[in-house]
Amino acid sequence: MRELTGVFALSAIAITEPKKIVTARLGPRAVIGLGKDEYFVASDVPAILYHTRDLFFLADGDLAIITPNGVQLTDFDGKPIEREVQHVTWDPIM
Repeated sequence: MRELTGVFALSAIAITEPKKIVTARLGPRAVIGLGKDEYFVASDVPAILYHTRDLFFLADGDLAIITPNGVQLTDFDGKPIEREVQHVTWDPIM
Protein backbone atom coordinates (compact mmCIF):
# COMPACT_ATOMS: atom_id res chain seq x y z
CA MET A 1 0.00 0.00 0.00
CA ARG A 2 2.85 2.39 0.75
CA GLU A 3 3.87 2.32 -2.93
CA LEU A 4 0.55 3.78 -4.10
CA THR A 5 0.41 7.53 -4.57
CA GLY A 6 -2.48 9.95 -4.81
CA VAL A 7 -5.96 9.39 -3.44
CA PHE A 8 -7.86 6.13 -3.80
CA ALA A 9 -10.55 3.84 -2.49
CA LEU A 10 -10.00 0.44 -4.02
CA SER A 11 -10.94 -3.20 -3.66
CA ALA A 12 -9.12 -6.18 -5.11
CA ILE A 13 -9.72 -9.92 -5.41
CA ALA A 14 -6.88 -12.26 -6.35
CA ILE A 15 -7.54 -15.18 -8.67
CA THR A 16 -5.71 -17.42 -6.19
CA GLU A 17 -7.92 -16.29 -3.26
CA PRO A 18 -11.40 -15.63 -4.69
CA LYS A 19 -13.06 -15.60 -1.25
CA LYS A 20 -10.93 -12.71 0.01
CA ILE A 21 -11.51 -9.03 -0.76
CA VAL A 22 -8.89 -6.47 0.20
CA THR A 23 -10.13 -2.88 0.41
CA ALA A 24 -8.07 0.22 1.15
CA ARG A 25 -8.78 3.91 1.48
CA LEU A 26 -6.76 7.09 1.24
CA GLY A 27 -9.07 9.95 0.32
CA PRO A 28 -12.42 8.95 -1.19
CA ARG A 29 -15.11 7.41 0.99
CA ALA A 30 -15.33 3.62 1.47
CA VAL A 31 -17.93 1.79 3.55
CA ILE A 32 -18.08 -1.86 4.66
CA GLY A 33 -21.52 -3.41 5.18
CA LEU A 34 -22.02 -6.31 7.58
CA GLY A 35 -24.85 -8.65 6.59
CA LYS A 36 -25.86 -12.09 7.77
CA ASP A 37 -23.03 -14.33 6.55
CA GLU A 38 -22.16 -11.73 3.90
CA TYR A 39 -20.18 -8.50 3.56
CA PHE A 40 -20.40 -5.54 1.20
CA VAL A 41 -18.01 -2.83 0.01
CA ALA A 42 -19.33 0.43 -1.43
CA SER A 43 -18.42 4.05 -1.91
CA ASP A 44 -21.50 5.29 -0.05
CA VAL A 45 -24.24 4.08 2.29
CA PRO A 46 -27.26 4.03 -0.11
CA ALA A 47 -25.52 1.42 -2.27
CA ILE A 48 -25.74 -1.21 0.49
CA LEU A 49 -28.86 -0.26 2.49
CA TYR A 50 -31.00 -2.81 0.66
CA HIS A 51 -28.67 -5.55 1.96
CA THR A 52 -27.74 -4.35 5.45
CA ARG A 53 -27.99 -1.41 7.81
CA ASP A 54 -24.93 -2.35 9.88
CA LEU A 55 -21.78 -0.77 8.54
CA PHE A 56 -18.63 1.12 9.26
CA PHE A 57 -16.58 3.63 7.32
CA LEU A 58 -12.94 3.15 6.53
CA ALA A 59 -10.74 6.05 7.58
CA ASP A 60 -7.76 7.30 5.61
CA GLY A 61 -5.01 4.71 5.84
CA ASP A 62 -7.34 1.80 6.67
CA LEU A 63 -7.04 -1.60 5.05
CA ALA A 64 -9.88 -4.15 5.32
CA ILE A 65 -9.42 -7.85 4.64
CA ILE A 66 -12.83 -9.44 4.08
CA THR A 67 -13.24 -13.22 4.13
CA PRO A 68 -16.19 -15.54 4.84
CA ASN A 69 -14.98 -15.51 8.48
CA GLY A 70 -15.30 -11.74 8.93
CA VAL A 71 -13.57 -8.40 8.44
CA GLN A 72 -10.08 -7.68 9.73
CA LEU A 73 -9.01 -4.03 9.85
CA THR A 74 -5.44 -2.81 9.90
CA ASP A 75 -3.54 0.31 9.01
CA PHE A 76 -1.21 0.26 6.00
CA ASP A 77 1.58 -1.03 8.26
CA GLY A 78 -0.49 -4.03 9.36
CA LYS A 79 -1.31 -2.82 12.89
CA PRO A 80 -4.84 -3.92 13.93
CA ILE A 81 -7.58 -1.29 14.11
CA GLU A 82 -11.00 -1.45 15.72
CA ARG A 83 -13.83 0.48 14.13
CA GLU A 84 -17.28 0.91 15.68
CA VAL A 85 -20.17 -0.58 13.72
CA GLN A 86 -22.98 1.89 13.06
CA HIS A 87 -26.63 0.97 12.53
CA VAL A 88 -28.31 3.13 9.90
CA THR A 89 -31.97 3.89 10.56
CA TRP A 90 -32.71 6.11 7.56
CA ASP A 91 -33.49 4.98 4.02
CA PRO A 92 -32.25 6.41 0.70
CA ILE A 93 -35.51 8.30 0.07
CA MET A 94 -35.04 10.26 3.29
